[in-house]
Amino acid sequence: MVDVIIPSNIGVALDIDGTLVDSNRECYQRVCEVWESEYGTDYPLTYEQFHSFRPLVERVSDFFSLSYIFMENDGTMPEDSAEILEAYKNDEHATRMGKEFYKMRDVRKKEDMEGWLADNRVYEGVPEMMQQLGETGWDVFAVTSKDEDSVRKLLDFHGFDGTVKSVYDKETGKGRKEQFTRASEERGVPFDRMVSYDDIPNQLLAAMDLGMTPVAATQGYGDREEIVKHNFTPSLPRDFVERVRFARMRESFRRKYGDI
Repeated sequence: MVDVIIPSNIGVALDIDGTLVDSNRECYQRVCEVWESEYGTDYPLTYEQFHSFRPLVERVSDFFSLSYIFMENDGTMPEDSAEILEAYKNDEHATRMGKEFYKMRDVRKKEDMEGWLADNRVYEGVPEMMQQLGETGWDVFAVTSKDEDSVRKLLDFHGFDGTVKSVYDKETGKGRKEQFTRASEERGVPFDRMVSYDDIPNQLLAAMDLGMTPVAATQGYGDREEIVKHNFTPSLPRDFVERVRFARMRESFRRKYGDI
């Protein structure tokens, strides 16, 4: 039996969308509003159809690009949808509608902030997970593409502001690696003692490249095949603390003895 000690000074980087909060219905509401404003008609896709292509979304304009692709292919997503989406990357129309999306969100927040916060529901098991994290003594912080003010309001609304010590938002760095690096430097926690809990495989890979321990939030929007392919430790919120302990032991074993 391998004797592995889990240090108490672990840094836990929590993603927000797709990890703590299910923001997809709020996104659907904004897309519907933008579509009606643009075309004068109801958005033609159901929430289930909209949700089906969420793993492909990397930027807000993708919601609209993927909607066009979905409709052009008779309500199905073609196998080469990722390649087709790349061709839409600089599409001015989708980009403009993406900007309108943020304007509509700002209007919603200004007119009814409490309603907007309530639209962003936490996943099942997240309150229990946050309570467990608060009892570990670990250094818990948020790493997100949202703005810090919105994240702090969400954390306060759901009662998590006491557990999450800091927020590293889109102004902190251009991507996860810059955000993780800033967090490591400011918090004095080396990468090999940091854990990333995220639903997006590319962001978990960024953590792994830095030497962090990646744990996949399987309740979120990430591609399940990619999560399995990269052998990330999977976890629902209610299991997260124990899965972190398991992942840390597995990573410690791998570093000491190599892959078997």
